[in-house]
Amino acid sequence: GSVVMTDSEVSGGNVGVNLQRGSLVMTGSRVIDNQQEGVKAGSGSTVEIRPSTISNNRGSAGVSASSATMVTIESSVITANTGTTGGVSIAGPFTMRNNVIAANGSATSTVGGLTLSSTRAIFEFNTVADNISSAPGPGMSCATPIAVSNSILSGNPVSGCTVTYSLADTALAGTGNK
Repeated sequence: GSVVMTDSEVSGGNVGVNLQRGSLVMTGSRVIDNQQEGVKAGSGSTVEIRPSTISNNRGSAGVSASSATMVTIESSVITANTGTTGGVSIAGPFTMRNNVIAANGSATSTVGGLTLSSTRAIFEFNTVADNISSAPGPGMSCATPIAVSNSILSGNPVSGCTVTYSLADTALAGTGNK
């Protein structure tokens, strides 16, 4: 089935939005304060999140997608999610553009901000800042060499990603990084 959320709020539940096959189009909405994931997408699902907020959810991540057909997150804020993999965990094709992913994770999270694995990915113009993980865990982890470009990476160790033309508070290998 399909779920369309426009200017809506989902809060205080177990999983905010649990999608198993089907599609989610979320615009101008908030998914906050859920006991498990804010948005959880299973195999064969399609997720589009545009100017929305995913905040203060627990479980594995604020947004968790495993084997989804496609995940698109644009112009959104993903913050204060304290799951085992923090803010965003995606295994499968995705586009992430113009987002703020900040202050996710906890001292028990394996990764604070993002856990990404894909052979078809776009990650550009995002700010990834001050995500927390258990020492010495990263704030951003790429299980496959995902191209991260034109982004701001601050207060986060980055692991396994190919970073170019980005700003960081630590030295990063790659072309055009500052």
